[in-house]
Amino acid sequence: MYSVKDYLLIAGICQLYKNDVVAINNALDRYKDLDPTFSRTWQYRFVVDLAAAIDKEDTAKFADAVKEYDRVTHLDAWITTLLLRVEEALKAKELQEVSQGIAT
Repeated sequence: MYSVKDYLLIAGICQLYKNDVVAINNALDRYKDLDPTFSRTWQYRFVVDLAAAIDKEDTAKFADAVKEYDRVTHLDAWITTLLLRVEEALKAKELQEVSQGIAT
């Protein structure tokens, strides 16, 4: 059974898949309105760290955030699958930008 903070974590991870940092930050603000305690949770810090990695297009920072969170609380298979999809999208974006830089 999930708690509110877990549902907000899942919603945040789904927002990450959009790869839109402004939308992610807006969603985090809404989540804090829904649950004022959310901003003091590991789940919130995790989504913020992942959003920062996406903003910097830094797959290593993304992976480090996932490893750190997994040390605190074990990630279930469904959340792990979502995170892998987000990471794959981030890697694809990095690869696309690198190949465009080489082409120009």
